[in-house]
Amino acid sequence: SDIDLVPTGIQTLTNAVVGQALYITWEVANKGGKFLEASWRDTVSLVSSMGHEVVLGDKITSSQISVGGSVFCSAYFMIPAIEEGLWYPKVNVNSTLDVFEGALGANNTIVGEEPVYISVTTVDTDMTNSGVAGAGQQKVLKISFTAEDKDRMVKFRMPDGVKVSWGFGFVPDSLYSSGVIVSKNGEAMFLVPDGDVDVYVILESDDAISYEMSIESIELVVSGVSPNVIPSSGTTTLTISGAGFGATNAVILSNAGDSCRLQSVATDNNGNLVATVDCAKLLAGATYSLTVEANGKNATLD
Repeated sequence: SDIDLVPTGIQTLTNAVVGQALYITWEVANKGGKFLEASWRDTVSLVSSMGHEVVLGDKITSSQISVGGSVFCSAYFMIPAIEEGLWYPKVNVNSTLDVFEGALGANNTIVGEEPVYISVTTVDTDMTNSGVAGAGQQKVLKISFTAEDKDRMVKFRMPDGVKVSWGFGFVPDSLYSSGVIVSKNGEAMFLVPDGDVDVYVILESDDAISYEMSIESIELVVSGVSPNVIPSSGTTTLTISGAGFGATNAVILSNAGDSCRLQSVATDNNGNLVATVDCAKLLAGATYSLTVEANGKNATLD
């Protein structure tokens, strides 16, 4: 090709916050032998010191560049939920090959020499915090606990259906987390291990929502059960969400004139209880409350 687009520099701020916009600028030079008048797409990303790359987005540029000339490009990009630390800006010019460069496309990538430190907003554990999460966006929070913090529980009050994921010492993602729950009955909660630990929480909702977060002492709470409609024969496994579960737990279904103790009660990787119910022992057409007994306490979901 007579066209050779080459990134010759990339710059950004030295600090940025997850969930906020980061302004990035870069220069694109035409080192080929032909005047360029075209539109092309550049892909901008961040690369960690360990080599992990996170794409921030694309920028379409329409410009004229003479031979040996250059053009400056810039855009704001929202910082997604990524680990705190040093990240390097990267740009891949003409990433979707809108402009034919042939073999000259091998020099279209540049990584900045100066990193940007990405941090997550830390919330105060001694007060109730409130905020909003945009529709289809991730709201990321950081909660720092010390060795003096014991028997703590993070509790959210917000609309039903909000996905809450958390990581003890790391930012959770779609593959790795310390736990995931979905808010039910206007609440979502999870326990925090004792000692020094930074807890990273991500809130996700299809709709814009407001939330209120508080740090409370551990209590035994049953917040939801799935499925909530079961057959009148055979066996069914129930998944019970909540907080304050113990090493051993008892689960009981009951109504005014009948009760059934569930079998094979265990804890899954997300901190939920799973238990098996013999559906033939239940009354067809009846509605049951679910009670969990743990650590000398009991909690009931009507």
